[in-house]
Amino acid sequence: MPNKQSGYTLASLAVALFIIAILYLNVNRDNQVRMNVVAYDTVVLSAEVLSKAVNTYYFANCSLGTTMPSPSVNDLISDGYLSSADSIYNNLDLILTPQIVDPGTPDSLIYITTNAPDSSVAQQIVDQTTNASRYGSTVTFTYKPSTSNTYNQTRVSEMKRYFGESYCR
Repeated sequence: MPNKQSGYTLASLAVALFIIAILYLNVNRDNQVRMNVVAYDTVVLSAEVLSKAVNTYYFANCSLGTTMPSPSVNDLISDGYLSSADSIYNNLDLILTPQIVDPGTPDSLIYITTNAPDSSVAQQIVDQTTNASRYGSTVTFTYKPSTSNTYNQTRVSEMKRYFGESYCR
């Protein structure tokens, strides 16, 4: 009787292991891409939270007009506009810095700035939103102080009633 070989050959096992390794690497790479996108999204969300705190600070200090200072994160926490630094934590552990430009004027803006580890990460963060720009590895989120929510509309109408048209814009 001829000796008949049964089972898998070494070559077929090697091909199967190679295919499994390629699939594993693709799945692992896709998971890393998803995790990076989530990390970039947390930076955008943190900037949104900080901008809301600065916006509330802006209206509370409206009477200072053009002399209104830009608050630091610590100022916002100590004055009760943010509960803690954890409120603006992001997965990349980036430090966010608020700035109010042209306070008390119709051209006032709120800038939230951070420095990404490198320009490619900065670009990925900018790609997650429409109100961000980058210069090198510096990312700047731009917000207009809002007067559209109910609290702010009420506050502005009260200020108009008591002080005339010289309210914050």
